[in-house]
Amino acid sequence: MRAFEAARRRDRGRAAPAAILALLLGAACGPSTEPDQGAPEDGREPALNAILISIDSLRADHLGCYGYERDTSPAMDALAESGVLFERATAQAPWTLPSHASLLCSQHPRTHQVTAMDRRLAPSATTLADALKAAGYQTHAIVSGPFMQARFGMDSGFDTYDDEMAAGDHDESHRAVTSPQIHERAVAILDQVSEPFFLFLHYWDVHYDYAPPEPWDRRFDLDYEGQLDASGFAHNEEIHAGMDARDLEHLIALYDGEIAWVDHHIGLLLEELERRGLSERTVIVLTADHGDEFFEHGEKGHAHSLYEELLHVPLILRMPGGPAGEREDDRVQLIDVMPAILDALDVEAPAGMQGRSPLPRLEGAPPSIRTYLSETTRARRKKARGNRMHLAECAYMGSHKVIHYASPRRPDEIFDLAADPGELHDLSGDPALAYLLDLFTACWTTVPEGTPTSSEGLDEATLERLDGLGYVGD
Repeated sequence: MRAFEAARRRDRGRAAPAAILALLLGAACGPSTEPDQGAPEDGREPALNAILISIDSLRADHLGCYGYERDTSPAMDALAESGVLFERATAQAPWTLPSHASLLCSQHPRTHQVTAMDRRLAPSATTLADALKAAGYQTHAIVSGPFMQARFGMDSGFDTYDDEMAAGDHDESHRAVTSPQIHERAVAILDQVSEPFFLFLHYWDVHYDYAPPEPWDRRFDLDYEGQLDASGFAHNEEIHAGMDARDLEHLIALYDGEIAWVDHHIGLLLEELERRGLSERTVIVLTADHGDEFFEHGEKGHAHSLYEELLHVPLILRMPGGPAGEREDDRVQLIDVMPAILDALDVEAPAGMQGRSPLPRLEGAPPSIRTYLSETTRARRKKARGNRMHLAECAYMGSHKVIHYASPRRPDEIFDLAADPGELHDLSGDPALAYLLDLFTACWTTVPEGTPTSSEGLDEATLERLDGLGYVGD
């Protein structure tokens, strides 16, 4: 297992760990081994390929491998059985644009500053594709949601960046069904690509509006006789916190149908890789950018809060010759995905990454002592009231989670996730936990604040339309 051997070599050369506080605040990744430059030399193993799959709006607790009672995800469950499932993976933001920027460049939103529709990744940012292209990889991407358009800068480093399905406005994208086209285009790339290659696939269909095709539309709710559908989800007045319980049950069944629909296409991809003999030489990582809320804390959709229904995402890693059927309880973040892939491929990690590879932990290294951070610039108390706040931040410290709101109208919250996984009992009034608020502030001061880079190509009419749907940051 090449990645584990690389981790051993790195660990032998590491200095003694720094003080506990420095670890808690998140030390940078250690140096990696020399990159594999593509074609193998005599006596060298060939470089592994990598496929990164991101499924938009997919919350972890609606997958069978994460304990969900419905059979929504047989293909993803099988992938987990052949690799490692990270039980506590956290997104850096609860909406697509900043979360994917963090995924692809291993930086917090505060640093990369892609936190609003009029911003993009800075040209100076080094993406996963940049690092792999420099190591001799062919790099290709197929994306299908409007926040993934090339104008947001996440095309950096890709030889081809297919964002045709991401074109159009948000109303159009919410009605679109794109998984079949993603699969067809992925197969076309596999027909032409040379190894080693990196392929990034972004599946959009789980994102609202929840309208899975037949038979997935009725798969989990055959007996429903009502009239509700999820058309125009964001502004559909029939979908609200006080809606009929049976209609809400049907809404969630439609969401689950979308998951099963996308899972079907994940299964087709895995079968295609197996048929071509690529499975045995390809690292596969599957994750999501955020989840969706179904009124667990009073609202629907995403972007507006930092509760677990939006931040707890799946993360599955399968490596040729690596562990199979393992479950890792040590918390990880989306910013750890880029270091993990580079580590698995023995490619040198670039400067500027804020995540760290979890591979040493899989080999038996002690659990990480660090803080995990997420944020949103679009937090609000109630969407219907338009009570938007500029910023909310959270930090995970052991079993506790602190959420800080920039608005003085909303007090900070503290939850014990071990005892209260649904985040229903705020402990901020407990004087014994007051130290967590001071530690929270100390943690965030270690994250450097970057300078925003403007995105070109968004006209004023588009911005106004997006703002009406709640998609423009403050």
